[in-house]
Amino acid sequence: ASELEFVITSFVQSPINLHNSMTIHGIYVWLKNIHQLDWSWIQACEQAAYEYKLLLN
Repeated sequence: ASELEFVITSFVQSPINLHNSMTIHGIYVWLKNIHQLDWSWIQACEQAAYEYKLLLN
């Protein structure tokens, strides 16, 4: 894995733990628009965080 992948993976862990789907989405959009990376695992994390929040309400 590249250094960027390691940093992004580490960075995404915090909003995953907080179930913050908006932050995860922002990271995904930034990666896609700036770095032309389409990492589907980030989208899956975003969806899971969103659904978890719905279950809590």
